[in-house]
Amino acid sequence: MAALALLASACGGPEATVDSNADAAGSASGPERVSESGSETATFGPDDDAAHSSSSTHGPVEQPESIVIEDSPLDIGRVVALGEDELLADLLAMGVTPVFSTTNGIDGFVGIERDTLGIEFSSSFDLNPEELWTLDADLLIVGQSFIDLADAGDLIDGLADEVLVLQTDDWRARVRELADALGVPERGDGLLGLYDRALAEARGDFDPGLTVSVASVYDFAFAAWVDAPAAVPATLLDLGLTVSPGGGEFANEAFGRIRPLSDEQLTLLDGDVLLLLQNLELESESDALAAAEDQPLWKAIPAVAAGRVAILDRVGFQGVEGRIRLIGELVKTIEELT
Repeated sequence: MAALALLASACGGPEATVDSNADAAGSASGPERVSESGSETATFGPDDDAAHSSSSTHGPVEQPESIVIEDSPLDIGRVVALGEDELLADLLAMGVTPVFSTTNGIDGFVGIERDTLGIEFSSSFDLNPEELWTLDADLLIVGQSFIDLADAGDLIDGLADEVLVLQTDDWRARVRELADALGVPERGDGLLGLYDRALAEARGDFDPGLTVSVASVYDFAFAAWVDAPAAVPATLLDLGLTVSPGGGEFANEAFGRIRPLSDEQLTLLDGDVLLLLQNLELESESDALAAAEDQPLWKAIPAVAAGRVAILDRVGFQGVEGRIRLIGELVKTIEELT
């Protein structure tokens, strides 16, 4: 069950909990075809029964044949987002433009096709608390996982009049959680509906017996991607394809990734197709991949030997809209390889 903690921190007010009462089964962060209409004002509180009428179901969201997501901006003041590009992408898709967001990029935001001009940014590793204080935020949106990983409890205390803590790591549930909290559950359901439609249209494009291996070559280690929350393996599984190796079998597996993958374990990458998820901004990864390609064990990988290898941008598909673009990219890439 997903819950949002809405904390009144600036004034030392009591903690309020927005109970989504929505099962968080359908899980970071896509799509176009939007039309403009009048603006709406977001609400932050459990005072709208309709806010959960369409967001408490598991799995795909049923949508009419022609879906339109309202693209009017939400007037909720100055928003600071601490959730990297995936959170930012979903906020922009729901009509919220923060004044500041953390990013995975080196020189700016990555994997987002919407306008990010004017949004201040920083790597999570380089956050400057003093600079955050100058943003004069009305609302801070942050994931609980960010707080836990960055030990950021003290950092966020008092940064904004209100703090919205997203509790779930499941990407579909998080989209609903965010949309519910912003008072626009229909936008979250609409985005997920677009994703599900894109899946349905693409499933028939693949050989059902096709297996796909997903890996990264870092400058210090190999890694295999086997399951969610990473967008590529999660989307491949949603498309009904088999990811090899699969998840849940390895002691060094975390967040859907096996790392490090020893040289001997490269034999696990036995799929018909090999997709390499690389950060195209990092020269060190390009150098590491070039070095790996000279290794006999690498050349022995079945897809490598067959010439069925493609590189995808590891940070290039952020938010729901990014995952929708990813479906199209996977269809095109796998068709070219097979």
